[in-house]
Amino acid sequence: MLHASFAGYKDRHPDIRPDYSHGTTAGMLKQLETYIALKPIIVIPAHGPLSEVGDLEAMVDYLLLARRKVRAMMDQKLALPAIEQQFNMGEFKGWDRTEHLAWTADTIYRELQGQGPVLVRNTEVRLTGVVTKALQDGRFVTVKSDDGKETQLRVSADTDVQGIADRTLVKPGMKLSALYQITEGISPALGYDALEMKLTP
Repeated sequence: MLHASFAGYKDRHPDIRPDYSHGTTAGMLKQLETYIALKPIIVIPAHGPLSEVGDLEAMVDYLLLARRKVRAMMDQKLALPAIEQQFNMGEFKGWDRTEHLAWTADTIYRELQGQGPVLVRNTEVRLTGVVTKALQDGRFVTVKSDDGKETQLRVSADTDVQGIADRTLVKPGMKLSALYQITEGISPALGYDALEMKLTP
């Protein structure tokens, strides 16, 4: 059953980006219902603007609808690749990056089959080179290594940045040494997650 606020909230926050690659939608639903019961005045999300309880209710609506869609395709005996290809959340247009949709469908499919979340392997890689681009206040940094290969890194608040005060000071031409993470089976559309970065002018 959809919450009464569904219509208003699904259009209000186009920068909500659901990503269920790190757990289960069933677990998320339990957490959301617990938070909603607390009736918070302000919700501070990991990403995006300050929210309120209606935004949590809209997330519940999103998840329930996504689960119904995957269940309906499973009932039609569609294989997982077809489900991943056909799955969409057009009712919440603008909420999700398209690269998240197939993963969300896969997560729900596994849950409805009684399986747990996918165990993902990460490999750490060291990189040295020169910064060729720094976008969005240093959140996305492109590095050209000595062999001429360019690698895009995603710099978060968790990245240990050394040599400068903060990531907003990253500029093209700086020398960079970094440790980043490659996640098996994931296309790094936004770049590889940088764990450590040391920069020199």
